[in-house]
Amino acid sequence: MKTLIQEYIFDPSQRKIKFLCDEEINLKNLSNITNLTKNQVIFASGVKRLGGTIIDNEITLDVNTSNMLSDDILQIYFEKTTNYEKLNSDLIDALAQVVSQLQSLKNSTGMADINKRMRVSIEAGSVGISASQTLGTVTTTGSLTNMGSLSAQAVVQGTTNLPAGNIRNKIIIS
Repeated sequence: MKTLIQEYIFDPSQRKIKFLCDEEINLKNLSNITNLTKNQVIFASGVKRLGGTIIDNEITLDVNTSNMLSDDILQIYFEKTTNYEKLNSDLIDALAQVVSQLQSLKNSTGMADINKRMRVSIEAGSVGISASQTLGTVTTTGSLTNMGSLSAQAVVQGTTNLPAGNIRNKIIIS
């Protein structure tokens, strides 16, 4: 996008213009410079006799500017480019933070994790267990009164791996 540089220091006796902007100006993105007071183009990208060299956002012009004044009004255009690599890096970092926060929220509120396991915290009430696949390890912090037709206390106290019987797959909280 073509952008106008409005702040600069022009030293015609040295053929120099210092660009006072945050963007890095170089020969690839500088389009043209016109002295509006004298109605003269003093830099044009790709035109050999209207070139220059740029070091630290300061151009030394090839054209003779000795007949100009430091307070002449210049029109300076450059092509503003987007740093897509930095934008992509920033976007990846931001997305990683969002995913981390969502996973933390998901895990802390009892939602299923990536392996479809669920963390359950039972404050009070009852737990019903439905039949499907074999449960793995069950750990309790309190006591259960029954699980289907089995006595929960006998099963949980006797082992942490529940038998296949009629207790399978998932725990439903009711």
